[in-house]
Amino acid sequence: MWGSAGGARIPDYVSKALLGYWVCNMELQAALNADNWAGQQDSIAELESGKSIASLQQSLRNTYGYTRQNIRVAALTSGLAGIAVTYNSRGIPSYHGAADNRRNGAGAGY
Repeated sequence: MWGSAGGARIPDYVSKALLGYWVCNMELQAALNADNWAGQQDSIAELESGKSIASLQQSLRNTYGYTRQNIRVAALTSGLAGIAVTYNSRGIPSYHGAADNRRNGAGAGY
């Protein structure tokens, strides 16, 4: 189970965390804490300010033709939280919880 605050950016935040966790094999906490990006608001690519992802502005312009008008560096404080389930060799589940460190949240598992 995964979720986030953030209005229209929620799908972007959750997708970023799921890709990090499932595709890139990141630890749950690391996937939630990873730099945020969004792209659903007014066809503008948003990159999280104060994070290394913000340095991709020039690359987006050079490689994909973005302009200053359709790239924005913004405070993207997601508030993501997630619970991941893993199973041991006998099929017994283990639950792992985590919360994005950008907000006051907590995650726990058992």
